[in-house]
Amino acid sequence: MNPKDKILRKVWHGRIPVCFRLSPEDLPADEPAPPPFFALIPRMTYFPLVIEKAVRQFHSYRASLSGADMSLFMDEARASPRTGQRGQTGAGGETDTNKACASETCSSDDHAVWLEFDTRPLKW
Repeated sequence: MNPKDKILRKVWHGRIPVCFRLSPEDLPADEPAPPPFFALIPRMTYFPLVIEKAVRQFHSYRASLSGADMSLFMDEARASPRTGQRGQTGAGGETDTNKACASETCSSDDHAVWLEFDTRPLKW
């Protein structure tokens, strides 16, 4: 294998470090921020699969808080935020709907996340 092929192979099979953080605006004032979710993902990955893992991580943190009343965020009859509007989403964050997602696998309509780098939104 020539050196050019080795370089191309390393680039093609490379991985990038990614850090997801829940935006402080998405948390109640008295709730501590969850630890960031770090991942080393393949360069050629289907990014929504990675996002789903990050959302699950933040949801499990939220559910593990003692005394967390999930009904505060959810209208049980409609399974949507009580305001009738989508929650605000932060960088790599989640909406109120994510916080109240009852199952381990939320459908794509149950959560809306957006990505940013250096405070600039990333086009996906």
